[in-house]
Amino acid sequence: MTMSTRLSSVSMLSTGAVQGATQVGRYELLMELASGGMATVYIGRQRGAGGFERIVAIKRMHPHISAIPDLAASFTDEARIASLIHHPNVVSVHDVHESEGERLLVMDYVDGVSLAALIKGVRRKGQKIPLSIAIYLTSQALRGLHAAHEQKSLAGVPLDIVHRDATPQNILLGVDGSVRLTDFGIAKAAERSAHTTTGNVKGKFRYMAPEQAMGKPLDRRVDIFALGVVLWEMLSGQRFLKGDTDAEIIHNLAMANFEDLHQVEPTIPPELSAIVMHALAEKPEHRWATAEQFADALDHWARSTGHIATATEVAAFIQEVCNDSIRERRQRLAEILSGQRPPVSLGIPPAPNSLDLATGSNSSIAALSNVGSTIQPAPELPPARSAARWVALAGGAAVLLLIGSLVVLRASSSASAGAAPTTAPAASSVSSPSPSQDRITISLFSQKPITEIKGADAGDILFRNDGASFSLPRGSSPVTITLHFADRTTAEETFIPSGNISRRLVTAGPAPDKTDKNPKTSKKPTNQPTQVRPAEKPTEKAEKNGSSRPVLKSNPYGP
Repeated sequence: MTMSTRLSSVSMLSTGAVQGATQVGRYELLMELASGGMATVYIGRQRGAGGFERIVAIKRMHPHISAIPDLAASFTDEARIASLIHHPNVVSVHDVHESEGERLLVMDYVDGVSLAALIKGVRRKGQKIPLSIAIYLTSQALRGLHAAHEQKSLAGVPLDIVHRDATPQNILLGVDGSVRLTDFGIAKAAERSAHTTTGNVKGKFRYMAPEQAMGKPLDRRVDIFALGVVLWEMLSGQRFLKGDTDAEIIHNLAMANFEDLHQVEPTIPPELSAIVMHALAEKPEHRWATAEQFADALDHWARSTGHIATATEVAAFIQEVCNDSIRERRQRLAEILSGQRPPVSLGIPPAPNSLDLATGSNSSIAALSNVGSTIQPAPELPPARSAARWVALAGGAAVLLLIGSLVVLRASSSASAGAAPTTAPAASSVSSPSPSQDRITISLFSQKPITEIKGADAGDILFRNDGASFSLPRGSSPVTITLHFADRTTAEETFIPSGNISRRLVTAGPAPDKTDKNPKTSKKPTNQPTQVRPAEKPTEKAEKNGSSRPVLKSNPYGP
């Protein structure tokens, strides 16, 4: 079904401008689809000479974000990268509009839903996506990924594009059964003008490959891992990485707690399970080398076993599961175009909706309807291991990622068990906000023990061996938080709590030694926690160099 057929089926287009619609250049902003920390996505209308007009998706960068040069450059990079990719399984970018502080990215409007919405819909009905359709959707998305991975510049130079966020939210499903990948906002490419520092983590933890979560150099195989997770979850109806918090998810990722698909869901044939688990190998060199290889393996298995789906069957399934939300959105748009409903009003940037705005991800056009929460209740995290053990192993490191520490921890599980635990922070620091508040979670990973968190409305405070987490009311206004550490240093950080945030703490010096090395004063291990000694007063030189002060490294794509 063509775009014009879909549009005419719901009488979307009407003559004349929409009364009260916000006009930016030759585009009208009609209806909001989704909003995040960096941008809001709208259904819009493009106009041209001779009465030309069509419905498009318009990604509008928040004005206060576009004033930041690095973020503005990343927005332009997204347009430049995506506009080069011409493939049936990738959303096309048609135009970039920049004037008077406005930055718009104009793309195909896909009349349908995201894969995340489809998964939520089948879960609500107590069903699972049929095996043949799950394979079809994944194979088509892999074809789009391969096109992106192989893309070259206009001069013929390979761009080495890595999507880094190939998740259900960014896979769009049209009512005609089409499957298209979107949102290259955090893509890695050789010719980006907004370069990122090695070690920055971008993407959604639930779909990250281990090397991506560690901030290590990465290539196209992280996208292959992500699509492997997507297919594993569709076929099993469960979460691949269990956990309710980023810390729990990262723990399971670092420990490579990957369950075999056939063991979790015995109805999945072992041959198909082996294809999926090959994409989910812990080490990149053990995965499929290209997304095309992964897709070919799936298609071959489907043909040989008769599990073949067609676009028509996929379209019928989407209509069956998501017909109500599709019809409602079409109706709203038709009412706006006919003047029965007012169009969107920009004014103050809206607060994010109930999208899964996980750490490191900017707003996506994939959110045509709300994304669901965890498919299955997550198990409790295993007891935390001694912080002193991994601090000792990583002592002297200038930059310490939590997940890297966990990997070291796993590799050294046979080390001495005599290390003493850190002292638990005072319970008085923990507050309990009203459960009715709409709050976001902020996770901090720290080499130094955090002993206290102070800030307006900070609640749900939880101290861990590797850092701490807390919550703030969702909003668009900056909130300053003061952190206190066991060595009596402090740090301040400002957050815009528009979505969940995860940051790591970087220290300039070696890790503090929590053991008393004086043989005269050392004592035999007891069941009582060892007290952490206050750090000595820093020297004037250290203060000048800032080595005694912690520094928070922000994810530039966070709120």
